[in-house]
Amino acid sequence: MQWYEHGRPIDRFEGTFFAGRRQGPGRYRWNDTDWYVGNYEDDLPNGLGTANIAGETFSGQWQTGCFRHGTKTVAIGVPRTSCGDLRTSGIILQR
Repeated sequence: MQWYEHGRPIDRFEGTFFAGRRQGPGRYRWNDTDWYVGNYEDDLPNGLGTANIAGETFSGQWQTGCFRHGTKTVAIGVPRTSCGDLRTSGIILQR
């Protein structure tokens, strides 16, 4: 599925939808450098996956849109606070 804004292509998802939500293996690309490849459950990254965001790669187990590694927390499609991280700065991707 390709999303457009002002007639120009932006985000792109390749994978399976179930009841209008991303489900199972898929690839999501925000732009030429930021992407997520992995499993989706109920429209959110969940299970094994890898994201490349702002030049950093985050690979491993995702849980309901959240990935944690050391002091880093990445949230995709959910507020960072839902990941148990109360900081307001950091990496959050939503569309």
